[in-house]
Amino acid sequence: MLRNYVITALRILRRQKLYSFINILGLSVGLAASLLIFLYISDELRYDRHIKDAARIYRVGINETFKGDEILYSDSGAPLAEAMRAELPEVEASVRVSPVPGPVKFQDKVFMEKKLMYADSNFFEFFGYSLLEGNAAKCLKGPDKIVVSASAAKKYFGYEGQGDASPLGKQLIVGRDGRVAEVTGIFADVPATTHMKFDMVMSMESLEYAKNDCWACYGTKTYFKTVAQADMVTIEKKLEDFAQKRIIPRIEKDLHIPHEQFVKSGDRVSFFIQPLLSIHLESNIDSEFEPNGDLQYVYIFSATGIFLILMACINFMNLSTARAVSRSKEVGVRKTMGATRQGLVPQFMLESFLYVLISGLAALVIAYVAMGPFNTLSGKDLQLDLFATPYLLPSIFLFLAVVGILAGTYPAFYLTSFNPVRVLKGGGPQGSSRSLLRSTLVVFQFTISIVLIVGTVIIYKQVSFIQNHHLGFDKENVIRIPQTYVLENNAKVFKDALLKHSEFVNASYAQSLPPYIQSTAFIKAENSDQLVGYFYSVADHDLLQTMGYRMKSGRYFSREFPSDSSAVIINEACARLLGFETHEGKRVSFGDAKMWNVIGIIQDFNFASLKSDVQPLALFLDDGIKGTMALRVTPGNPAEKIALVESLWKKYANGQPFQYSFIDEDFNALFRSEQRLGIVFATFTIIAILIACLGLFGLITYIAAQRTKEIGIRKVLGATLGQITILLLSDLVRLVLIAFVIAIPLAWYGMDQWLQSFAYRIPFDIVAVVIAGAGGLLIAVLTVGYRSIKAASVNPVDSLKNE
Repeated sequence: MLRNYVITALRILRRQKLYSFINILGLSVGLAASLLIFLYISDELRYDRHIKDAARIYRVGINETFKGDEILYSDSGAPLAEAMRAELPEVEASVRVSPVPGPVKFQDKVFMEKKLMYADSNFFEFFGYSLLEGNAAKCLKGPDKIVVSASAAKKYFGYEGQGDASPLGKQLIVGRDGRVAEVTGIFADVPATTHMKFDMVMSMESLEYAKNDCWACYGTKTYFKTVAQADMVTIEKKLEDFAQKRIIPRIEKDLHIPHEQFVKSGDRVSFFIQPLLSIHLESNIDSEFEPNGDLQYVYIFSATGIFLILMACINFMNLSTARAVSRSKEVGVRKTMGATRQGLVPQFMLESFLYVLISGLAALVIAYVAMGPFNTLSGKDLQLDLFATPYLLPSIFLFLAVVGILAGTYPAFYLTSFNPVRVLKGGGPQGSSRSLLRSTLVVFQFTISIVLIVGTVIIYKQVSFIQNHHLGFDKENVIRIPQTYVLENNAKVFKDALLKHSEFVNASYAQSLPPYIQSTAFIKAENSDQLVGYFYSVADHDLLQTMGYRMKSGRYFSREFPSDSSAVIINEACARLLGFETHEGKRVSFGDAKMWNVIGIIQDFNFASLKSDVQPLALFLDDGIKGTMALRVTPGNPAEKIALVESLWKKYANGQPFQYSFIDEDFNALFRSEQRLGIVFATFTIIAILIACLGLFGLITYIAAQRTKEIGIRKVLGATLGQITILLLSDLVRLVLIAFVIAIPLAWYGMDQWLQSFAYRIPFDIVAVVIAGAGGLLIAVLTVGYRSIKAASVNPVDSLKNE
């Protein structure tokens, strides 16, 4: 019996090549897209799960709220980790980590290591990382010890693995102060699915900052591991006591504020706890190791994947029921010959499973082919290895079985429900409830399609808006050269050498540049006890012209005023929090009794992500600062200018590696995830529209076949080709309009929630809604127009000759 079912199913598949192709195409594309989304989501949810005891590991951050302005830090003070171990019995272990990118040199090889960090001696044991070579418990004990990844060992020493000459005991010159560090271990490259990416780990005892006892000096990331079944509420309460007894008194002492005044003002400094497994998707603090993912995007992609597979199943059902007209007589003959419905249902279910199986195989091929482009779009390095991941292949088969049941059950029961007497007399299958269901499914498909179109347009417009939004300074044509402290005494010579060339307009040294200004402290106005948290940077006399900042009032630092060494410039946001309407006569303090003269207020400019408002900022003068260079260049020929800068760098940088970026590209990088979201969203929108169009094609085919004789009669009575075409199109256009009405509030709600994450955002664009509706309608008309015209062109003699 099963053999006969399979033979019959294959015959049907070969006989109806067009329908088979459309069915397989719709299902395979939907399955492939859903599979790629599944791999993406699985990768996002897998972050840090390779770490031993990950569910018991947490990170401690700092929340500072002054005058209602909240600043979050992923860093904390150096003494915290030891205090937690000593005073909290709920804490099994703790470890400090501090990323400090810098140059690393071995013989004639020198690289700027972005993934260099310092860590306590228990780092590898704490996170459960084993070493390929070296002792995990001892490799970071003592100053000037460094452990490198297998890739770094190969890059510096040509190390190929165990059996090769070991680099243990060799020395690297590390960091801006050129410390000589001994290689004491090699670890396997850390997985990409971790929020903490590192290639080199140096002992924390090598970092001077780690030796201080300042609770209010935030410079290390503190992780702790709880004992089994520890009460997190208790830990949070004890951390609150730490803040009240150790951080706040230090702030009060530094800023000369009585405790009563601090409490009365409503200001607050507290710890907060982040589970390790939540950091990648739920933490977007500026001082993260790298930009994290976003849980909101996981929800968006999950919903998109579900909708795509539902649309593919709907498409399959519509096409299957569209074929019902041509197979109604087959069912009638079978029933007349004694076939029962119970015997026919397995036949049609098997056909459905055959289509799904072929579609599944095709989907795997499509997914393999599309994996490279999808990785490029999503910024991932996903692999579709069916055998490397134990659960993947069974999951795919289970998924296909579910799809086969969902997509095949309704057509199977529908096709076997025909009355044999009616269909053999020439009557087709009927049922207003079934027509309503088909129409509902089409409305659902186009509702999702229109929502995706609106979403794509809104995301594109928002990304374009933030890319083109004026930040308050001229970000174009400014090169950022980091780590310029390596120039040492050649810093001024290098700057002068650059400015001798007409291609370079201005140059300036600063502690940090947008969008990487992250240093924070407290400020208060003279004769006030009100604290204000603020960001700060130190710069030379040339920063204003180089960056294109604008003064609101007062002046910038000038070489004509030696007293500027005790002056400060604040931005408008800082002035508002301090209650300053003008800079004139204003003085502020920063943690000691010394008063600084405010000589100017600079216009607000965005120095961080546009997801937040402009933060308070203060600029200080240091003409000897060497941290980072801003170099303004003339427009055009960037490659030639970079080559010229690099040639001069090699002349003055003592063999240190050259790095650069453009300021506008740095800002664009902050929104890389939004850019990728837009591109991926647009891609899936196209796929959804394709599937919806296939469903429309099936429905118009069904309608045309069901109304063949009606069309013939109308033509005999004088109806024109245009009138009949409009008749066939009108029902589908009505369905698209209904979908449009349903989609608008859904799209508005979803995109409004997404836009809320931006401080600078576009309004919900009614133009985008009109474009989406018109686009959906146009797509529907184009999809069914040809088929409608073809049906209306049939010779009425052919359609009526059986009457």
